[in-house]
This record gives sequence, C-alpha cells and structure tokens, in this order.
Amino acid sequence: MPHPAVTVAEPGDAAGASVDGILTVAAQARGIAGLVIDGAAPDIEAIERLGFPIFSRGLAIGGCTKKETFALTCPIEFAGVCVRPCGLVFGDTDGLVITGRDCADIVRLPALKTRENEWIMIENLRKGKTTLELPGLGGAE
Repeated sequence: MPHPAVTVAEPGDAAGASVDGILTVAAQARGIAGLVIDGAAPDIEAIERLGFPIFSRGLAIGGCTKKETFALTCPIEFAGVCVRPCGLVFGDTDGLVITGRDCADIVRLPALKTRENEWIMIENLRKGKTTLELPGLGGAE
C-alpha cells in the first residue's frame, strides 16, 4: 500500500508504508516531508542522498507483495501506539514522538526549549566553559 498512501498524501502528511528510492522521489514530489515506517526501508543509501528523512525499524525487507488492501485514512497501530489520521509525528535522529493535534504544543514547546538550551550550552563550551560549569551537566543547578 505505499504507492496509494503516497499518492493521496498531502504536503505535511505522514505516510506509513515500506519505501525505496523511487517511492522517496514520489513522496518528495508530493511535498511529503518524511516517512515513518513500522517496518523496513531498503535503498537507504539512495534515500540518504535524496536528503529525505525516514524513520523505520530496519533496512532490509524480507519480501513484499502488492495484494493487501486497507483504508488509507483510518487509525493505525505503529509500534504499539495508535496513530489517528489527524495525529502529528515529530522526529529526529534520536526518535519519534506521536501525539494528537490538541497536545502538539505540550510536546513541541518543551522540545524547542530543550534545543535552545542545548545551543546555549554549546556556545558556552565554545567560549571555554567546562561541562562542570554548566547547569544540568554536572555544574550548579
């Protein structure tokens, strides 16, 4: 089902399916910002060259068929978490957070504050401070 999922996805949507280099280009052409896959993502070198973020459980699929069908706009279970069509997925190389739209700021705002604090720490380290001198890294709280 990856091809139909990518075909109907709108810019900003998340599509869950297996993916390869060709499907990555198709997703990019539709304005999809990234893919979250509760499965494998082969062709990872091609996908990396395209600069497309993909979150998956692995890199090698055991084989696939194109015989299964299912609804594209229904809730799915992803790694034991129910993801609804209007849900939001935030991710980086450290992992994913899946939340409902009504909770987005509860997740997003603290994450942005943490990132801002980390950049402040990095700048202080570049200016000669040690990790022992910085709050939260062994220094004074």
